[in-house]
Amino acid sequence: MTASGRIAAGLFVLALVGAGFRYSATSMWLAFLAGQSVHFALVVWFVIKTGGVNLFPGNHSLQDVGGWPAIIAIFALFYVLAAARLVAAHAPASDLARIGDRIGATAIGLFFLATYIPLIARSWNFAAPVLAILAALGFFLVRSTRGGA
Repeated sequence: MTASGRIAAGLFVLALVGAGFRYSATSMWLAFLAGQSVHFALVVWFVIKTGGVNLFPGNHSLQDVGGWPAIIAIFALFYVLAAARLVAAHAPASDLARIGDRIGATAIGLFFLATYIPLIARSWNFAAPVLAILAALGFFLVRSTRGGA
């Protein structure tokens, strides 16, 4: 499951960089959504297999964070943000569309950062996705603010 999360994080980074250049932005975002969906499916499988023990960083179990409603809320919020970002990115150019695009991408980036930053204390290997996400998100936000994305 950790590997699928890292792959999804990598696809997120590529999608943000691609959006910054408008290079296959939709395809790259959809690839990220597919990767994240696989990760979510593995999360569900893990919860069913283990009862949700040690599901979250810091060895928090599913019951520690609210059980299945928490998982459903996380998944739903993710897909709402992802869809909003996709719709905003393809809306006619306006300040509102650009703001929606930036909010969706930033919120999803914060999800990843909230997962990986606490794990750096466990292993410096988790610093790589944190730095990549911060760099890609910064690049995306600068480009989108200047009208490049």
